[in-house]
Amino acid sequence: MKISAGKFEEYLSASPANFFFGFNVILVFGPDQSSVRNYIDLCLHKLAGSPPDPFKTHSFSWNNSREMAQQIIDSLYEISLFGGLKTIHVRHINDLFTSFLKDVPPRAPTQQQNLLLLEADDLPTKSSLRKLIELDESSLAIPCYLLDDREQLNFIQKTLHKNGLESNRDGLSLLKELLPNQKQTIVNEIEKISMYCRKTGSSTVTVTVDDIIACLADQREISLQDVAHYFAGQQIPAFVQHYYRCIHDGESPISIIRTIVRYLQQLWQAKIIMVTSSLSAEQAMGQLKPPIFYQHQNRFVHHMKLWPYERLVQTFLHLSRLEITCKTTGMPAAEIALQQLTTFVKSDAAASPS
Repeated sequence: MKISAGKFEEYLSASPANFFFGFNVILVFGPDQSSVRNYIDLCLHKLAGSPPDPFKTHSFSWNNSREMAQQIIDSLYEISLFGGLKTIHVRHINDLFTSFLKDVPPRAPTQQQNLLLLEADDLPTKSSLRKLIELDESSLAIPCYLLDDREQLNFIQKTLHKNGLESNRDGLSLLKELLPNQKQTIVNEIEKISMYCRKTGSSTVTVTVDDIIACLADQREISLQDVAHYFAGQQIPAFVQHYYRCIHDGESPISIIRTIVRYLQQLWQAKIIMVTSSLSAEQAMGQLKPPIFYQHQNRFVHHMKLWPYERLVQTFLHLSRLEITCKTTGMPAAEIALQQLTTFVKSDAAASPS
């Protein structure tokens, strides 16, 4: 069956480890890979201690081989040396894992099956693996979705308040631009700001723009937003460099594609305002909500000039197809996304006026 990430958090905080043993399989998946990894770690810590007891866990990276399939099956029915159930953690699964699950031999009535903890990237609603687990009452599926613009801003404000912090409009705008739309990363970065800004005896501390820049300088260099800026600016070497840094930092190709789409949508909205209201690029940009951070406004206006309306529409179509390709082909999504995105940047650069 399927439950929300929020409901799963309640179970994690309130339930003993025995809660998990009502299920044979737990699948954690979604484009928000920071939350996926966090929930997997919390499950392992709850079931096997922190750090996880090696006698209570097995870890595999799925490669769709018969040998690995047999190893996982053997582990599912293996008896722990010190008693109790084991957790079998399998990473990087996809729809090819569905046939394996269907072929797992049934257990005897008196036989206990260890918990199968599955970790996956984004799975579409038509995914055979996702459907199999969501329809099975003895299995649990936890999707981890990216936050939309409104949810991201609300979550940032909520996390600031939880840490005894507040910020003004410029600070919130900068946080929204620097932080990815992933819950766990937002929590981690705001906790870093809290340690930097906290003062003894103060009930609430106001976080300034300078505080944010001081704490998130490294984050800014490798943020998803920077990848989108270099893509829109048609700066190929910088785009490729920051793309790899984001992938190395644990971001998924889908997250990168969607961040680029959101930034191009801002350009598209500004261009529509400029045409329909007969405004300059600067005036049109000023009407966007949430506003563009003031240190990035000159770059945004430059990007508006680089991207004609028709090319934006065509790129939206290309990026939509690319996201579907990354989800459905079974090929390495990071390599496919980089190749196609780089092709888009090169073609746009060639088409741009000199």
